[in-house]
Amino acid sequence: MRGFFEQLTAGASKPRILKNTLSTGDRGKPYQDLPKEGAFLVGFDITMGDWFGAPILHSIQPIYLGLRGKFRGEVSGTPGNHPVTLEAREGYAVSGLTLQDGSLLGSLQLTYMKIDALHRRLDKADSYQSDVVGAPERHKGMKPKTIGNDGNPITGIFGAAGGEINSIGIIEAP
Repeated sequence: MRGFFEQLTAGASKPRILKNTLSTGDRGKPYQDLPKEGAFLVGFDITMGDWFGAPILHSIQPIYLGLRGKFRGEVSGTPGNHPVTLEAREGYAVSGLTLQDGSLLGSLQLTYMKIDALHRRLDKADSYQSDVVGAPERHKGMKPKTIGNDGNPITGIFGAAGGEINSIGIIEAP
């Protein structure tokens, strides 16, 4: 497993950034969370807010697994109410995000894949999904989008946030 973490650390200096999935225009302040030590994204601490009666994600804080164990990244957005933690079981990492979005993030669901240290990737044949955070049914007209899920380890996130999470994208190991 040490070799896999060394590969992730080397990749932190030249990450592969996947496109942002939300159209935010000028909304929010840009953020990026990419640990210098190589680490897998294994989950998020999330707080919720309200937008005209519909729940939206107010803040997000990544949870990583590095060579020395689990640690948390920076909080993006403004902490709201109803804290929720989505975290992979031991031996798994986040492989993709399914979002329901417009100009705000209405819901989030994570896909986890087993860490395959031998082949230095995530195992697509061994995966499961988290609960959905948010209320997709309250955001009519917002279609779900999925990013990631290609077996490449996610090593960081980026996007824009103001009082809420306006956008999110993923950073993968090269």
